[in-house]
Order: sequence, then structure tokens, then C-alpha cells
Amino acid sequence: MSVPELVLVDVDETLIKVKSMFSFLDHVLRHQGWRTADRDVALERFSRLSRNGASREEVNKAYYRGFAGYSRAWLLKHGEQWYAERASNLYNEQVRKEIAELHSRGATIALVSGSFDACLLPIAREVNAEHILGTVPIDAAGVYTGMVSKPMIGEEKGKAARELMDSLGISEEDVRAYGDHPSDIPLLNCAKDVIVVGANSEMRRYAQQRGLRTI
Repeated sequence: MSVPELVLVDVDETLIKVKSMFSFLDHVLRHQGWRTADRDVALERFSRLSRNGASREEVNKAYYRGFAGYSRAWLLKHGEQWYAERASNLYNEQVRKEIAELHSRGATIALVSGSFDACLLPIAREVNAEHILGTVPIDAAGVYTGMVSKPMIGEEKGKAARELMDSLGISEEDVRAYGDHPSDIPLLNCAKDVIVVGANSEMRRYAQQRGLRTI
């Protein structure tokens, strides 16, 4: 493949160096006056859920339940503030450089993430992503209910990517995908050209077995 028609990019710890959802939550709590120790406790509960056997999908849903009663507009505003604070040291520069080069040569960029628009919109703007496939929190009259339409995790990433490919008339022969975690494998399986990012041991074995490039 020379230049792919479509580039599917996982966001957290792939395109950017942090988990956007938790970095953003820390920002929100800080701006609400929470002390560092209390913010750490709030964030730790998600790690504890994972250690206790909760799936990534369950952790994702638990995260968005915490935003019940928040205005979507208010969170979007804070998403811009969060991004402005973090942008100078946010990106995995090699991934950003590669997708910028591909975009300049005509590739369409799509972000695929368990995160949501408060975090993803400024990132998409920066990297010229035309499509955002993220978790969509449900709102009523602009206020989040704490529920999501579906968490964009695991198999849902692959399904969403396939739907986008079908809508654009693009086959996997003309797709490149970037991911860092085993939960990204359904997304990576949508592409002929696959790039594994980061040091996750399971993903490094996956890359070695398939002869994939790693970053």
C-alpha cells in the first residue's frame, strides 16, 4: 500500500500519551475545587474496578455515569480548556507526524476511541480528522443522563470502523490502523496495514506473530 484511503486511529496511549477520559476528569474536578488527594481517590476507583475484574466496557460505562446531570455545553467548554492546557505535551509525535503526512497526501483520518466529544473534538481539529467514532453519552435537553448509547470499546470499535468503511466504499486493502491495546484488535483487523503502538507485551507478541510494524 502506498497511501491508504482511510486511517483508523485509536486515541488514548496511541495518538496521545495519556488516557484522555481520566486526564479530562482530573481537569474538571480541579476546576471544581477538588484537592489533589481527593481527585486521586476519585480516579483510583476506576483502576480498582479494573483490578476487581470489571471489563473495559464496564469501566467506560461507570465513567460516564459520573457525568449525569452535567451540561454537554459545559463539558465541551472544559474540553477546550483541558486541551489548551495539555496540548504542548499531549501527542505521541511519531504517530501524529505519520498521520499528518498521510492526510497531506489525501488520506481520510478517523479517530476511534472510548472517549467522547469533549476530549475528541479538539484533537480531531488538530490532526484534521474528518470522522470521530467515540462513545456517545445520552443527553436530555443538553444534560447528560449518565447513560451511553454504546461504549466504543473492543468489538464496537471494529463494528463502527466497518460501518464507516462501508459508507465510504473503502475495503481493508486501502486502510491503515493504529492501536496500542488488545481491545484495539477488532479495530486493527479492519486494516491491511497495521501499526502497533507502545510496549504492551500482548500487543508486541501480536505484532511479532503477524509481522507488523511497531512504534
